[in-house]
Amino acid sequence: MSPSYSENMMMDGVYKINNLPQLIRLNSLKQTNMKFKLTAIVLITSIFSSQLYAQCKLDKKKDDYTNKVAINTKDITIGGIGPKFGSNKKPWDIDLSFRFKDSTISLILTHASQGWASGINKFFLKLDNDLVITRDSASGEGKYRGENYTYVYSFFTLTKDELSALSKNKIVKCKIVFRYNPNFPVYDEEVKDKKSNEVKELADCLLKELN
Repeated sequence: MSPSYSENMMMDGVYKINNLPQLIRLNSLKQTNMKFKLTAIVLITSIFSSQLYAQCKLDKKKDDYTNKVAINTKDITIGGIGPKFGSNKKPWDIDLSFRFKDSTISLILTHASQGWASGINKFFLKLDNDLVITRDSASGEGKYRGENYTYVYSFFTLTKDELSALSKNKIVKCKIVFRYNPNFPVYDEEVKDKKSNEVKELADCLLKELN
C-alpha cells in the first residue's frame, strides 16, 4: 500500500530534520560560492577599469587667462629612422600623439635628429579599412633640445571623423616625407600590430573626451 499524503509529508519532514546539518552546510556552501563569484566579478571589473583608466590617462592643462583646456595624449613610437651615426646604431624614434587645443584636433609626429633637424613635408597613414589619411603640409612645427639630439615635432590638423576612423581602425602602414634629410628623405614602413592598437586606444580616449 502506498503511503498517504500526510504520511509523505511526515516522512519528508523527518528527512529534513535528520539531514538538517547537511542542508545547512549545503546552503552555507552556496552562499560562499555566491560571495566568491561576486568578489571575482568586482575584482575583474576593478582591474579592467584601472587598465582602461591607465590607457586613457590624458594630460589636461588649463590656460590661466582664457580658461580653455588643452588635452594631450602620450607618445606612441610607431617606427624609427636613420642615419646611424657613431656607435649608437639604434634608429631614432618616430612618435605619434594627439592634441586638442583651441577647438582643433591635431596629430603630432615627433622625431629625433641632429644639427640639420628638419620638419615633415607630408605624411600618409593607411588604415586596415583601406582609408588613407594624408596631409601635404604641417599646420605648425617646433623643436626642443634633448639629452643627445634635437627633437622636431610637426602638427597636422585632423577632422573629428578622421579621429573616429583612427579609433576604430588600425594603422597598417605609414609614409613620411621629410623636408630635408639627405640620408633618409622618405620613411615608408609597416606599423607593428601592437603599436597600431595603442594608437587606436589613444584616439578612442581623446574622442570620448570630446563627445
